[in-house]
Amino acid sequence: MTAPASTSRRKRRSRHIDNLTPEKVTSAFLACPRCSFFLSGYKLIHSDLAEAAKTSEDGWLNLTWNDATRLLVQKNYGCFIDKNTISYEGTCRDCQRVLFCRAEADGEEAVRLLIEVVPG
Repeated sequence: MTAPASTSRRKRRSRHIDNLTPEKVTSAFLACPRCSFFLSGYKLIHSDLAEAAKTSEDGWLNLTWNDATRLLVQKNYGCFIDKNTISYEGTCRDCQRVLFCRAEADGEEAVRLLIEVVPG
């Protein structure tokens, strides 16, 4: 899944960051207590942050989506995402960082989570 580009707002908001590293991602998320807690939890559940940082596109991290990630998003961002949801777009209430998940094909569970590195 590539960075969401369905609206010009998202294109305007995305920021290109050269040589993104896990340390730069962590620094970008530290400014928001809600997002830093999400990222800390994500790093405990998954070990792919370095790969996500290396392969980020236009300021968007492409993270693993599974039941644990869905629960982490629900608890941190105060939303309910049903297991059968094929598309979800939300923002952090504190910093307005956009997060987006979408199923790859009709009827499939969402497989990736895209989240802005630097909120708009």
